[in-house]
Amino acid sequence: MQETWKCCGIEDANDWERNTYFAIASKEVQSPEAGGVPFSCCVNSSETMLKNFYCGHGVRLKEQVLHSTGSPIYTEGCLPKLQLWLSNNVFLVGICLVVAAIIQFLGICFAQNLKSDIFAQRAKCCLGCPFAPEFRFMHLDQLIRVIYVISCISTIGIFFLGKPAASVKIESLLFGKKEKKPTASLNELVAKLPDASREYMLKELPMRRMSALVYLLIVCSIALPIWWITTDIERVPFDVLPETYTIDFNIRVHFVRTSDVNEKELDSIVESVMDRLIGAEVVRPLTITWTAETHIVQSVETAEEELWREAQTEKEELHACVVLVPPSKWTLFSATTVHLSSSHCAFIQLPEKDTDKEKMLNRLYETVWDILVDIPHLNNIVRRDLRQHMQPHQIAILPLSHQKRLVWDSVPLASHYIVQIVYVHGSPDALSSPCSICNRISKSLRILATLVQSFTSLTVSSEHLWDYDVRHLLEKDVQNRWTLSHNGMDQMLKDVEAQLHTVELGASVLKLLVVDFEDPIILLDQDGEDSNGVAVASWGAILAKNEKADSQIINAMRMLLGLDSDLLVGWTREAVALCEWEKNRAYLRALLDNAMRAASATRALKKMTENITTIAIKEHIAAKANEAKRLIEEGLGDGNAPHLNKIVLARELADSALSDPSLLDRLYMPRDERFAIYLPIALPTLLSVCKAAYDVFIWILESIGLSKNLLKTPKLKTN
Repeated sequence: MQETWKCCGIEDANDWERNTYFAIASKEVQSPEAGGVPFSCCVNSSETMLKNFYCGHGVRLKEQVLHSTGSPIYTEGCLPKLQLWLSNNVFLVGICLVVAAIIQFLGICFAQNLKSDIFAQRAKCCLGCPFAPEFRFMHLDQLIRVIYVISCISTIGIFFLGKPAASVKIESLLFGKKEKKPTASLNELVAKLPDASREYMLKELPMRRMSALVYLLIVCSIALPIWWITTDIERVPFDVLPETYTIDFNIRVHFVRTSDVNEKELDSIVESVMDRLIGAEVVRPLTITWTAETHIVQSVETAEEELWREAQTEKEELHACVVLVPPSKWTLFSATTVHLSSSHCAFIQLPEKDTDKEKMLNRLYETVWDILVDIPHLNNIVRRDLRQHMQPHQIAILPLSHQKRLVWDSVPLASHYIVQIVYVHGSPDALSSPCSICNRISKSLRILATLVQSFTSLTVSSEHLWDYDVRHLLEKDVQNRWTLSHNGMDQMLKDVEAQLHTVELGASVLKLLVVDFEDPIILLDQDGEDSNGVAVASWGAILAKNEKADSQIINAMRMLLGLDSDLLVGWTREAVALCEWEKNRAYLRALLDNAMRAASATRALKKMTENITTIAIKEHIAAKANEAKRLIEEGLGDGNAPHLNKIVLARELADSALSDPSLLDRLYMPRDERFAIYLPIALPTLLSVCKAAYDVFIWILESIGLSKNLLKTPKLKTN
């Protein structure tokens, strides 16, 4: 085995005993490997280098070789080993090759002898040609060739010159001898038959005609309808929304002031902000009609209550409310310029100096455009459904907050979510019963489900994994803390996904992984910094189990549902799970999302029927598409108060119609393949049908007296 190494000695593999570390007679170095076969292999980098008599130092032992980085082991592939084996067994290999060659040679010789015997026996057979003296004596192979040539010539002559007179003798066909012409017509042959045969034919003729008629009736009444039903592609027409259809929303912006704010000052602010809102870009087919309404309240504290009472009276669904507060009435920290309350209102601090008025107008515009209504999010939904790709320069000019939310805004919002809380108990000492933190997490999510039920529904369930060891994914940092990196989270997602049960319902699933370990775990972000958790778009989130896990899981759900807002410096939000203005914003988003998806699904179904001729549209599919169109028009009919329930139902009907299995009933047989299949099946049937139709047609003519001398010259109508 050692001889198969490239160079384990000085010159080659056979002089390894000359090596200082492996030679028995070496006195320079007392090596424990002296007299043994060396494990390492020393290769010189050049042929002109000095021979290395000390090869093996530092890499003598196997354990050192496996852990060494500076002394690699050089090996070769299988071909040198095979060459070495062949050279060592050349005698055996030669004998095998000679035996194989002899066997092949003998087989070829025997085959040639057998072939010669066959040709010799065939050459002895001579046949006399009875009709041609020149072919009196001819060998069998020669006769076969002559017959083949004559056949070819006769075929060509018949094709170009026409069929010769009917001949029964070969001399007439070959040498053109004329014979007596046959009977001129079939009627004469029938007339020459005996009387008994003619009477039998006349008796049989009506039955044969009746059988032809019955055959035609069966084909026309049974075969043709079955063929039509099984091959016809049902195309029930349905209506879709036109390309010019627009989704109109009427949004009313309420500007509220106290008695301390001048009315003229408020009018100038409203006019400036409304001009910017009306002139801003909104991606079609979305159109927004902005209207403004001013209010005056007694105090800032009662503003929310008064506006809430008016909103309940007017039943407005799409609205935004801003309260302009003078600096003297501002109760929050002076550096806070915008405060988003838990109700419908946003409080904006008016500037003390006129030079800061432009900044205040920008804040007011961004509050309505980016926060309360979130038009950039709506534009992203429209671009997503229209398949409009954003160019890199378009993304670069977006504000930083919009760039961060671009991925989350592009995720479609489902009407129903199944939220699975998965507790990964990575410690063998974990409790076998749910703890108080687990109960708090479940309770918090169920409260959140009641808050978001106006635009989506959540079904909360929990699951425990007791047999998953997370210790191999954890690492200790310099502070002796257990940390879970991004790579570890990725591996955990794959492992947990493989162990979870599959949800067979049509709802979207969000998985929330809560990692439970005997020691606190720190989750790291992509930069290696500490974080509260990691959210994965359309999948779920990973969090560590701690005392703040319930609030952290609510923040993760807000991000997954697209409810989170990236506020600027100096902007604050009420510390609640979900604000009323966030509900209104999510409601508007759900309206647009479901309407766009429903319209896109019906248009895709229409486009598919135009491009694919074998797509079948049955009555129930057309009914779903028409009902979806009707519900969209009814749901969006009132721009002030659209009906989300109708829009969601329209989207479900459109998706159901687009994914119906009956669309593919005829897709397996395109028209060209159908023709290739029907031609060999239908052509023989068509010939027999034509023959039967001809017989019936002659029968009808004879019945009405158009055929003369029927009994005198009987005709054979069928075979």
